[in-house]
This record gives sequence, C-alpha cells and structure tokens, in this order.
Amino acid sequence: MPSIKALDKFTQEMGVSPGTVWRWRKQGILETVNLHGRPYVTNEQASRFVARAAAGEFAKVKPVPTPPRKRVERVVIGSDCSIPRT
Repeated sequence: MPSIKALDKFTQEMGVSPGTVWRWRKQGILETVNLHGRPYVTNEQASRFVARAAAGEFAKVKPVPTPPRKRVERVVIGSDCSIPRT
C-alpha cells in the first residue's frame, strides 16, 4: 500500500493556502485520494506534482498590458458652418 499524507499537511509543506490546493484539485493538477471523507495525497503524487511544478508546467505567462492610446483632438479649420453661442 502506498504511503499517504493528509492534504492539510501537504498544504503546509508546500507553503500555500488551502484555497490554492483546492483550485489545484479542481483543475486536475493535483490528484488526491478520499479516505473516510478526508482528502489525502500519496507520496508518489506529491513527488510527481513537485517535479512538474519545478519544471514550470503550471506557470502562467501574464500578458503585458498595452498602454492606452492617446486621444487626438481634431480641429476643423475653414468650416463654413457657424455654431450659435448662447
């Protein structure tokens, strides 16, 4: 039988929040085993996860925001229409 560790202990060892581990489980990044209603991680899955994370498999590239476009004010020169002033 493979050795296992409680998910909260794995969370502490990784130094992340429980919400992060919950997202990893939901996205299928981290596989867990449910025993008597409690989630556990096998040591094999934990080491596989750490190796994949070290290889940068889960890293996301953040897009570089583009600067806002400058507004160009257009002036009509020599127009024949007149705007009444109030």
